[in-house]
Amino acid sequence: MAEHRSPCPRLPPRFVNSCLYRQWVIVSPELTGLLQACEAMAPAAVLLYVAVWCFISQGIPAIVADTCPALPDVVNADRTGNGTAVGDVVLYQCEPGFTMTGVSNLTCLAGVPPSWDNSPPNCAATCPVEEQRAAGSGVILSPGYPEQYGIDQDCVWVIRGCGGPVTLSFRSFQTEEDYDFLNVYDGSLDTAAVEYSGQLDLKNYTSTTSVLYLQFTSDGSVTDSGFWIDYSSACCSDPGAPLNGNRAGDSFSPGDVVVFSCDDGFELIGESNATCREANSSAGYYWSNPAPVCQPVVVDTCPALPDVANAERTGNGTAVGDVVLYQCEPGFTMTGASSLTCLAGVPPSWDNSTPNCTATCPVEEQRAAGSGVILSPGYPEQYGTDQDCVWVIRGCGGPVTLSFRSFQTEEDYDFLNVYDGR
Repeated sequence: MAEHRSPCPRLPPRFVNSCLYRQWVIVSPELTGLLQACEAMAPAAVLLYVAVWCFISQGIPAIVADTCPALPDVVNADRTGNGTAVGDVVLYQCEPGFTMTGVSNLTCLAGVPPSWDNSPPNCAATCPVEEQRAAGSGVILSPGYPEQYGIDQDCVWVIRGCGGPVTLSFRSFQTEEDYDFLNVYDGSLDTAAVEYSGQLDLKNYTSTTSVLYLQFTSDGSVTDSGFWIDYSSACCSDPGAPLNGNRAGDSFSPGDVVVFSCDDGFELIGESNATCREANSSAGYYWSNPAPVCQPVVVDTCPALPDVANAERTGNGTAVGDVVLYQCEPGFTMTGASSLTCLAGVPPSWDNSTPNCTATCPVEEQRAAGSGVILSPGYPEQYGTDQDCVWVIRGCGGPVTLSFRSFQTEEDYDFLNVYDGR
């Protein structure tokens, strides 16, 4: 592997003042490979062009990534989406019983190179202080499952049914016998507990009330593989609401319908409604459709710009690179930028806000020779109180003519004084 260092060649004139560059470092077997590093400070929109131009100018083919790196799968999670293009979204959802740490959706952002806006999340079985579980069905896992739970654990889960009993089904159970316990309370923590410890061939447990409290405690020494417990009640589980969206409907009994929607700027992927149904077998209750996903609407243009009062505009384009120009009508003064450019981004955006054109009250405004318009402050609205404005009109060596289109002031109190020659 050889390394070659050389000064970055002279940039084209349009970029001379656009970036401060020092040196390219090119590392490859034949000195004709990848750009490994460039100590550069440059506007993001310029850097990619500069990198490619420098390579081409030295006869070295450049490989510049235009996609985000592929994301890994997350243990104990399902994923939706595998795209790596700018604007693509990948969603992660923890499997039942596991809790997410981090962000569930990652978006590929434009850049040199493009990059994800967050790191992938983690999904782990936790030890909650008191976790509320919604009606329906779900999974309770010992902390750290499928690894062994830790010492000195004290975890509580509260399962609330749909007005009827809750059933626990034990898939596996192994704790340090007589030292680590799962206590099940029917109705409240004040009732007598059903105690589980050791390695047991467990049968289902069904409550007499619609609420179950599960408390797991471990001592400070030996641990074990823990447990996996399924729970169910006579209704569907809480379907939740999609990220960047909403759900209408809070009843999950058989026959109930919930409706999903997305926030502005997001589109719904999947079905917009789901019905709670009873399974034909012992599987319990289920939703007719899975909860949908709300993905950002991919926008590749800037929003349309409005007209500006008392101004004329040139251009109506909204594509990246388009320019819209505003020019105040005669007599009006501009506040803000006269030209707006649509810049690349996710989504694209204008580089400035639209300007304002108003009739002002200058301290002493110099008007050039030729023709023009003098307007009272705030025109066409009424002028304000306590105004003191001065305009100086300089002719072309000859006389200056004033033509009054309209004139209305408070008589004997508000005056326009005209001085000839000063």
